[in-house]
Amino acid sequence: MNKITISGLMGTLLLIATSAVPANATTVTQTFDAPPSGWTVDRYAPAGFTSPVLFDGDNRLQETISSADGGNNRPSIYSSSFYNTQGMAHTNLAGTIYESIQLYVSTAMLSDPNRVAGFWGVGTDASNVIQSYPIVELAGGTFRGWDSAGSWVSMGLPSGLTGNQWVTLAMGLDTANNLIDYTVEGQLFTTVSAYGTTHFDSTILQMYNTQDGIDRTVYWDNLTNSDVSPTPLPAALPLFASGLGAMGLLGWRRKRKNAAAIATA
Repeated sequence: MNKITISGLMGTLLLIATSAVPANATTVTQTFDAPPSGWTVDRYAPAGFTSPVLFDGDNRLQETISSADGGNNRPSIYSSSFYNTQGMAHTNLAGTIYESIQLYVSTAMLSDPNRVAGFWGVGTDASNVIQSYPIVELAGGTFRGWDSAGSWVSMGLPSGLTGNQWVTLAMGLDTANNLIDYTVEGQLFTTVSAYGTTHFDSTILQMYNTQDGIDRTVYWDNLTNSDVSPTPLPAALPLFASGLGAMGLLGWRRKRKNAAAIATA
């Protein structure tokens, strides 16, 4: 990390902000520096799901949907709005209770009144029976989280997010209290019941089409699974610490150049 000359308080905040995941965690990170491997269609295939794609100075995963795949244009057996949700799924690290991903949020995405992109988990119990679908989604210009009882919980936007920026979406399982924490940029935005979920079996990266059909592209990066769930940072801390990015948090966005980086401590 770059050397930083700052006050003791600022240095403490920086240390906390860069130490969110405990040292004893086993993590697997897909950096999308190679073609997608092990991904399967969920509901209906997006028009494109490609990596590595050079975007904003690095290799990313590019996901696209097409107006040709709108409900009115799909085969009749897929014409219902259920198949407007179009994405790809991947099995997680065994025992995953925390996962995160980076999403590039453009100004156009913030002004779009529709559902845009969703980071989904598949929550299962010890018998591998699905108990929940934890979701952090950008829709109508704001983030929201899914309560698997059947409702959305508004999460708002991180302070200072105006578009054309990378944000980190995350979900962490609190098995002791049967809860799931949803965060954007490290802030604890909301908590919902885990409904008996013991781990996140898989991840789904979703996009949302319409009946008439739309064309859209989003970029994802650094999908991380961990078998340890970090304690969410206090709400004010990430906002302050994020302002230090140019001074010392650049390493947070430097990816390890391998398709599946595994670290065990």
